[in-house]
Amino acid sequence: MKLGAAAALLYLATTAAVTPAALAGSWSTLGGPVAQLGSDASHAGTDLLVPLGGSPWAVYSKQQRDGKTSCVIKHWVAGKGWAALAPALANCSLPKVAAGPGGSAYLAFYDGSCPDTSNPVSVMRWRPGGRWKAVGPRCFFKPEPDTLTLAVRANGHPVVAMNIEKVEMGFLVYPRLSYWDGSTWTTVGDLGWYDLSSVIVRRMYVRGKSGGWPAETALIFAQHAYDGSWQLLTFDFSDYDTTGSAGTLWYGGDFQGGSGDVATYAQDAAGDVWIAVHAQDSTKVHIARIVRKPNSDIVPEELPAPPVPPALPDPWAAFALAVGVNRTAFLAYQDGTKATVKQFSQGAWRAVGPARALPGGSALMLAAGRRSSAPIAAIPDAKGQLVAYIYKSNR
Repeated sequence: MKLGAAAALLYLATTAAVTPAALAGSWSTLGGPVAQLGSDASHAGTDLLVPLGGSPWAVYSKQQRDGKTSCVIKHWVAGKGWAALAPALANCSLPKVAAGPGGSAYLAFYDGSCPDTSNPVSVMRWRPGGRWKAVGPRCFFKPEPDTLTLAVRANGHPVVAMNIEKVEMGFLVYPRLSYWDGSTWTTVGDLGWYDLSSVIVRRMYVRGKSGGWPAETALIFAQHAYDGSWQLLTFDFSDYDTTGSAGTLWYGGDFQGGSGDVATYAQDAAGDVWIAVHAQDSTKVHIARIVRKPNSDIVPEELPAPPVPPALPDPWAAFALAVGVNRTAFLAYQDGTKATVKQFSQGAWRAVGPARALPGGSALMLAAGRRSSAPIAAIPDAKGQLVAYIYKSNR
């Protein structure tokens, strides 16, 4: 998703489902500014996440004096504030980040050290106490713009998904998934009998073997280029042909909420993945958890539609979803000049504390912590500084 003029990022974390009543409390700053984002019109690549059992991470690109960019990951350290998690990664921009086992971090990014004529994207891994190391050869991938996404399997092996350009009766773009097996990247294509040339990759997660899923599975949310509808592509890591075939990227069906112009996504502590879609023909928002039925059908289980104001920003950059433990869903969106957060619990949508002021033209991103005890938010101020807040309940 493209970020707005002064990218605002909002993170929530909770440990238990709450009653339908609105949360009563207040926001206070969490340490000093996380980062100076500056006046970049997009801040694309800025992100926040909360690894399982860990503290929040903030990821962003920073321009150096020589004009080149580096990528920085900071984490919150109790009693110390925001500190570097890993060394800054030089020649890095537009990063996609994922947390791996043992406190490791992975970045898929546009690599400034690649020749102009090469594939511009590299994947690198950092482990605590070490340095950044390339996963396979650098300058290996060449995605179409705004389609690169990254996830990490339980064994610590990264997976990337993207669209690539393919000459076939004209220039078309096709989705591709590539997984690291410990020694090489293997690329997975689409089914020969199903044309995926008009399906654009937006976000990928890896779902573990539990909750009705018989094997570790990659789930890719994709948007149809012609009508804007949202679809699901899946890849079963245990089902590929070990005799030489790379396997198949399966088509999982439409998201039944209807055609949408923008969507946002989340993964909860149990590993389930979620999608929220804004329908083009109304102000209604469709939110669903992706489940696998006993008969192997993969279907969305939809929540009641949350209340939204009659007119929302266009494009809907200020629109984001997160899901906490016990499947408590959160939705953030821009309401006038403020950022509003709602939670869904016990059958109703309720406000999460007072709305926060939101700089004009800002965007919102939302994520849920896995074990954190309080909601956390980060919003850039008028100076372009990313400032973190913690929500303290009066209950």
